[in-house]
Amino acid sequence: MANARFETTFSFSRHRANCPVLCRACGHEIVVAPSAFADVFPLPVTIKEAERRLNCTVCGARRARLIPVPMPAAR
Repeated sequence: MANARFETTFSFSRHRANCPVLCRACGHEIVVAPSAFADVFPLPVTIKEAERRLNCTVCGARRARLIPVPMPAAR
């Protein structure tokens, strides 16, 4: 994961990374599964563009911050 580059929304699925989405306006946070981005963005978009498009379900602001987090390794 140290060398993983997250450039598009498809990067989360490729690197099997969960993605906390933080609203910088109200502080609301949710964790999005890697496969969920394919439902929201059927074509790959840059992380910056995804942050501009997502809106908070609590306050409605479009001030999202995507934070890639590696999923724990299966045992």
